[in-house]
Amino acid sequence: MYLIKWNSTITSTIWRSYCSAAKRGRNYELHTINVLNRIGLQLNHCGGAYDKGIDFRGYWNLNDSVQLKVIGDCKNLNIACGPAYIRLLNGALDREPDGTIGILVSRKG
Repeated sequence: MYLIKWNSTITSTIWRSYCSAAKRGRNYELHTINVLNRIGLQLNHCGGAYDKGIDFRGYWNLNDSVQLKVIGDCKNLNIACGPAYIRLLNGALDREPDGTIGILVSRKG
C-alpha cells in the first residue's frame, strides 16, 4: 500500500476564498491527478456530474510487463471520510473489470 500526504492547506485556503464549491472540487481532483502522475501513474480526469463516483481513471505501470488499471475518487472535505465513502468506491469497483485498483483521496483522513 502506498500512502502519500502533501500539505494543501495554503492552496485550499486560496481556493475557498475565490472559487465556488464545484470549482474547488475540480481543482482538488486535478491537483491530485498531477501529484499521482508525478509518481508514475498515468491518469485522466473524468469527474463531473454523473461520474458514478469516479473522478479519475488510468493505469499504473509497475514494470514493462505489469500494468494495473486504476480508478479513483477525491473528497475535498473539511471532515474525515467515513466508511460510507469507502463503500461508494467499492460499489464503483464492482462495475470495473477484475484487478482494478481503487484509490480514495481525502484531505482529512
